[in-house]
Amino acid sequence: MLDEENRRRQQIEFDILKQAWEPVSKMNVNSTGAIVLGSTDWHSGVIGIVASKIAELTFRPTVLVAFEGDVGRGSGRSIPGFNLYEALGECSDLLLKYGGHAQAAGLSIKSSELEAFRQRLNELGCDRLSRGDLVPTMKVDGELSEDDIRLELALELSRLEPFGLGNPTPVFVSRNMLVLDSRQVGTEGRHLRVKLGRGQRVVDGIGFRMGSSHSKVARQAAEVDVAYSLEVNEWNGRTTVEMVLKDIVESGS
Repeated sequence: MLDEENRRRQQIEFDILKQAWEPVSKMNVNSTGAIVLGSTDWHSGVIGIVASKIAELTFRPTVLVAFEGDVGRGSGRSIPGFNLYEALGECSDLLLKYGGHAQAAGLSIKSSELEAFRQRLNELGCDRLSRGDLVPTMKVDGELSEDDIRLELALELSRLEPFGLGNPTPVFVSRNMLVLDSRQVGTEGRHLRVKLGRGQRVVDGIGFRMGSSHSKVARQAAEVDVAYSLEVNEWNGRTTVEMVLKDIVESGS
């Protein structure tokens, strides 16, 4: 029963992330100070988890808002160097209410104020975040061989969810992985899809917004070191493990 509930929640999270990522993938993130998105199709109970994933992938403060009628409930996650609670205080005239702390906050807002809120939070992010603040640091929880990267491990890790502030997504590193296949996917080839491993052991991986920046590194037959999290991927009745890439570099570099 618990596993079924986890899978149902994971599917909702995946669907929202897929919807939210479409406009994010079209942004010039380098000139973006904060990300604010809203929809009537989202479940307010999981948008905080999705906001955390988008903030992690883009390294930008992120607020997602789930609307019911004209009023939405929002959840935001920030990055070091940007106090989200203080920033919301400077947007309080646009909000019905808000609360939280420096790295995570909640709010409610009328749909008519969403665009003004998006613009102001973005301006605050651009003003307060330096170039150095926008360089992500990565904490790795352990090193895995290709034989360790299995569905059973991903399922065990999924029982630790929901991940977010105070319970970050585990990140692993694997070295000297062979690139068996590599291609750019998505709009304008923004994302990178790879197959990594050796011999009969093959693992699929996806790198969001890594299509142009990492495709030369992940060329076929290259040996690479990768940092990633593990996710359970359910597609067409099959359940598999997938690497969500955080970084990929040539082995020995």
